[in-house]
Amino acid sequence: MHNGNLLQADVHGEFVEFSLALDNVIVTKYQGVLQDIKRLFDPINPDKDTIQTRNLSEEERNDKEELVIQHLDKLLKKANFHKLSDKLVEKSLMESPIKGGLRIQVDPRKYEILHFWALGLSTVVTKNNWYNRMWEIFPKSSIPHPDYYRRLIVALRLKGETKLVLKGFKDIPIDALEMLLPDCRIKLNHLDKGIITASISIAITGVVAKTLTTLVELNFQWSFVTALILSLIAARIWTVYKNRKNSYLVKLSQMLYYKNLANNRSLLTLLVDRAEDESFKEAMLIYTFLHAKQRRETSNLELDGISNKILEQNIEKWIFSVTGTRIEFDAREAIALLKSFDILHYVNNQLVVQPLKLATDTLSKNFTPNKTFRDNSLKINIS
Repeated sequence: MHNGNLLQADVHGEFVEFSLALDNVIVTKYQGVLQDIKRLFDPINPDKDTIQTRNLSEEERNDKEELVIQHLDKLLKKANFHKLSDKLVEKSLMESPIKGGLRIQVDPRKYEILHFWALGLSTVVTKNNWYNRMWEIFPKSSIPHPDYYRRLIVALRLKGETKLVLKGFKDIPIDALEMLLPDCRIKLNHLDKGIITASISIAITGVVAKTLTTLVELNFQWSFVTALILSLIAARIWTVYKNRKNSYLVKLSQMLYYKNLANNRSLLTLLVDRAEDESFKEAMLIYTFLHAKQRRETSNLELDGISNKILEQNIEKWIFSVTGTRIEFDAREAIALLKSFDILHYVNNQLVVQPLKLATDTLSKNFTPNKTFRDNSLKINIS
């Protein structure tokens, strides 16, 4: 923020004290959120095997799963994830994408629960090998670069099973959702399958014809040669298929090993930390922008606030000027957070914040580390 000319050097010390106070308050707030969502998830945690989990009825389990999904969705929104629509997920899984000559098939109808949440998109530029440079020969051609989800969360339970599973991944191709599911089936693509079927059929016909002609002492060698050639073609295609399948399984194993972030209860901790960081950054941006504006206007004796929309636009422009990244900034959550801390107020429908020193004192006096502040939108009533 100093590099972006939002803060002046004379307020650096006060700004550091304010940021520490705000961070302490937000950490304390999310400690309560974490404990609540853990208590809700524990009875259906697939990594636990206790009398309580074994004695849950199907109805009780379904109710708890629904509550977990609802609160997980709210938590992920605070962490700036967005949920992939059921239509998009079903389309991605049912279209049986062709990958490396293989047909990957997943039936989403086999799942009782199947939800995906994604954060961010990035494009991975592949190395410019000799076969990629060949594209440059042709006009209006470009080397295709795959798009990746920077973070991807999946909640799933197969029909007939009793365990709700939560998993988190990083850098997952947008067309590889099926690789994260347990019932992924690998099949021959239709062309190779047709060639093998036709080759085997003709080969069998050739062998039968050769046998019959031998029995009647006729000499049609072409049928045997044709059968032999087609058998070799079918064997070659089958060998290629097995090699591609093994290669795919190796990639799948590497993805699940290197790109898996966390599972189940540990994933909840990771997501709460993420939501905590996002809340802190958004709150700091909003406070800093409002403080900088009020500081400039105070010198001109024309103190005035700013509307939500203009504030969001100013933050978006600043982030683009500093990072070169275009985002859509939603200030509502952070405004509500700062308002609940009593350091931001509406004056004539305009946003105004307390000065740095006063805001730091307000946070330090009214919010202490030994108090637990739960977000009302995430509060869980456990009987």
